[in-house]
Amino acid sequence: MSSNSFLARLNVVLAAVLVVASLLLVTSQHRARKLSIELERAQGQMRELDVRYSQLQMEISRLAKPSLVDSRVRKELKMIPLSPERTLYLKEPN
Repeated sequence: MSSNSFLARLNVVLAAVLVVASLLLVTSQHRARKLSIELERAQGQMRELDVRYSQLQMEISRLAKPSLVDSRVRKELKMIPLSPERTLYLKEPN
């Protein structure tokens, strides 16, 4: 009878180990799926930021064109081009 008792206890212990291993497996798979979803979101956000960065680089290039700067300076700051008649040259005293 002690042999049957030992086998019964062994079966209970093995069943408990099996349940714990199953729970750990399910937990790790859930965590892996969660991390995979997070990674996909982060990669999508990275692609969006790359596109936005490219758009900003193009906008910076466009805004830095001398013709655009010149026209905005004339309109917004009411500046006029420099002409020789308006130029004052100073001589350094000797």
